[in-house]
Amino acid sequence: MSSTAYGVSALLLRRSVLTEKIARRGYHLSREYDVDPLEVLLTDEVMHPAPAVLTVTDLLPPPAPLLLATVPRQAVLHGSDPSESVDTVLVRDPLVVHADDTLRTVASRFAADGVTAAPVVGRHHPETLLG
Repeated sequence: MSSTAYGVSALLLRRSVLTEKIARRGYHLSREYDVDPLEVLLTDEVMHPAPAVLTVTDLLPPPAPLLLATVPRQAVLHGSDPSESVDTVLVRDPLVVHADDTLRTVASRFAADGVTAAPVVGRHHPETLLG
């Protein structure tokens, strides 16, 4: 009897009975007993909590209180002209992510937009830079 029940559950369910119960509780399982870390980690667990912030007129550093635009990291690290202002390399409508986004969501958005980093902003206050 138990082998028949096992056979029926193996044919009808995508997962075992135990992992099906876990999945129904909201935990995303990518395979039998393997959890995708990008599905369980949130952005605020891996972000830089104190990013460098620049204003339009800076030649490079000081912080500004709100997110207006971003500067590509490569421009800061490998800028060719030392007199070049931040304004010439600004990304005025950057891809932003939220602290409660899963890393799977962030990775998908990065891939779609072709970026490797993004500012983390408040979900209800998108002008507030969190990381």
